[in-house]
Amino acid sequence: MQLFENTIIEFENVSNQELVLERILWISEDRSEVVLMNIKDKKKMQFPYFRSYQDLIQQIEGGVARTHHIEPDIRLIKADEEYSKRHIESRDIKWEIIKSIVTKEPEIYYPESRGLMVREVMSSTGKQRKTIHEWIKKYWFYGKSINGLLNNYLDCGINNRQYSDNKAGPKAEDGNEYIIRDEDKENFLWAIKKFHIEQGLTITETHKKLLQHRYNTGFYREFNEMVPIVEPEKCPTIRMFRHWYQNNFNSKQKYSARYGERKAEMNARAFKGTPEENVQGPGAYYEIDSTPADVILVSLDRETVIGRAHEMPFAPFMRNVICHFFSFFNCFPTILNKCFIKLAKLLTLLNQTYQVTY
Repeated sequence: MQLFENTIIEFENVSNQELVLERILWISEDRSEVVLMNIKDKKKMQFPYFRSYQDLIQQIEGGVARTHHIEPDIRLIKADEEYSKRHIESRDIKWEIIKSIVTKEPEIYYPESRGLMVREVMSSTGKQRKTIHEWIKKYWFYGKSINGLLNNYLDCGINNRQYSDNKAGPKAEDGNEYIIRDEDKENFLWAIKKFHIEQGLTITETHKKLLQHRYNTGFYREFNEMVPIVEPEKCPTIRMFRHWYQNNFNSKQKYSARYGERKAEMNARAFKGTPEENVQGPGAYYEIDSTPADVILVSLDRETVIGRAHEMPFAPFMRNVICHFFSFFNCFPTILNKCFIKLAKLLTLLNQTYQVTY
């Protein structure tokens, strides 16, 4: 696999789940290093940085990153003649000022040498450092295209998108010929965990996020937002996604995804039996409960605090009668063992008295 200049690479950012798009600006002759620049936000342009060529190849082959061949800023880079004529003079002035330094690669990408070059341009043109940096970053941001220096008014004004009164969202069509593969099932599981379980989105919203993240063919910029390009005929439909979800998740897992594991254990767990099934008679099973009392135990001097009292009642499972009661000031294992020994002796005495056998 080979990479080329102006290739756009999408990285999967697991930490904050934000889209990361970077452009390759320069590749060394021995293909040991590349220069990348983040092109996510045109209002916060960053300087490019160096990265290992082989590390980038490994990330792409490992599925952590992938390449795109659609230019998100094609409207500006390939602007029509009418738009270019209105701003061509301003563009050419900017280009004449920075062309002498942006063509010096890779020196321009090193902060030290770039600072020296910018100072020379400042002394010869009288322009501010901030202005020169802004023009250089715009030139790189838009793929080292001179049209990147044009005044960008394409996103200004009212959005011309036509809104429909019908409910939005992908519509299932029986004529869809898309065939589900193992790769699609892995994408389904990834989307369920990331969006449905972690973020609490509905199945419809999760399907929409799935298509935007795993089935987009590129991006275009609109109002400084990277909008994914999705071709519905080349993607699984909501009906396919929902059918897979219904067949691979049981009712408890679905309940847990919506309300959490704790409520799922309370309200949606499987009942495999009842406590009464193994009870042979009164006294066979006892219920135990330990509760801290609202009482503080003190010594005989009425000043030394011993600890908080704990109350532990014992009651037969099939009768609402407390047969024994223990009080202690700390719930230590040794004290609990003594309580159980006393209870065992008491139960043995009761069984002998009333001739109860099991």
